[in-house]
Amino acid sequence: MFARPIPMRAVFIILGAIALVACGANDKRGMRQPKPSAAPTAPDAPAEPEAEPNAPPVLGSQSPAPADKQRSVEVTNKRVQAGKALYATCVGCHGDNAVGRIGIGPRISSETYMAAASDAFLMDTIAKGRAGTTMPAWGTSLSDDQIASLVAYLRSLHPSEPAKLDHTPAQGNVANGRAVFRDICSGCHGRHGAGYQETANGTGIGRKAFLDTAPDGFIRYIVKHGKTLTQMKGFDEKDRTAVANLSDKQVNDTIAYLRANAW
Repeated sequence: MFARPIPMRAVFIILGAIALVACGANDKRGMRQPKPSAAPTAPDAPAEPEAEPNAPPVLGSQSPAPADKQRSVEVTNKRVQAGKALYATCVGCHGDNAVGRIGIGPRISSETYMAAASDAFLMDTIAKGRAGTTMPAWGTSLSDDQIASLVAYLRSLHPSEPAKLDHTPAQGNVANGRAVFRDICSGCHGRHGAGYQETANGTGIGRKAFLDTAPDGFIRYIVKHGKTLTQMKGFDEKDRTAVANLSDKQVNDTIAYLRANAW
């Protein structure tokens, strides 16, 4: 008995299915399958430079030499009276009895300030002024003797013994000092140490005119002990009432930063 013939239409369907299967198998064997793409990643942040072991400190500019003598002006009654008369020219900025005018001229009549300031420092400031501030140079209109009389009058307002200053050069790290100045000092003295031009209650300690005449020992003493009768409080490491307790290293770092960025 003969088998029943398969319809031609069925034959074509079967052949087509076989061809599709064969093509699919060849595709899997011959073509590289794409790998799933990795999730995008952010570029790596630059690595922080590693500090070299025993690297020397980064220093600021050199401190001016301290005065040979803290006191060189003889304070006599005659000199004090002469200085008091001359001080009439200074009242407009520094106020009666040198108590200062915030935003215009700093207080000079301060025990710690006058104890730390040498006569040479005061005379130099009066004679040369402070460039970039309201303090003009008086050396062209006042004689050395008249300037000495002004210093004698200022001394009479707060008689005090000379402070014992540590004039050891500030071996400081500028980068660390920048952080201390930003966090502790800039609120009163301004971000760039411009003083009254940036804030209302701090002097321009970042200015070259100040730093070129103020030795490290003077700055170090004022930072630690403050400036009495002003908003400048002491920052001594052992002072429990200090606004902040700064170590000797932090003070040196801050001085180095100021000197390296004097303007």
